[in-house]
Amino acid sequence: SADLAQSAVTVDLDKYTGRFDVAGHTMIIRKNGKGLSVGGTDGGAPFSAYPQTGNEFVSHDQGSITKLTFTKDAAGKATGFKLVRDGRPLGELQRIEEK
Repeated sequence: SADLAQSAVTVDLDKYTGRFDVAGHTMIIRKNGKGLSVGGTDGGAPFSAYPQTGNEFVSHDQGSITKLTFTKDAAGKATGFKLVRDGRPLGELQRIEEK
């Protein structure tokens, strides 16, 4: 059910939004209600992830459990995140600074 992935905490979602890159693959994170919408620039379907702690967001989309664990700078802005699906690491993404 959709109730599984509710927000456990309230966070400033603006600090997590932006463009992130791993090995030339860009993912775009936008705000989506009380969570984040995470999508690739390759046109894949975005998924929603909800905050569990200040650093970890979880998605229960498509029958998988996907965790995003963020690293943040001194101001609390996300500088990157680790992506893990069903316990398998998928990569570490770094923020792409807007020019």
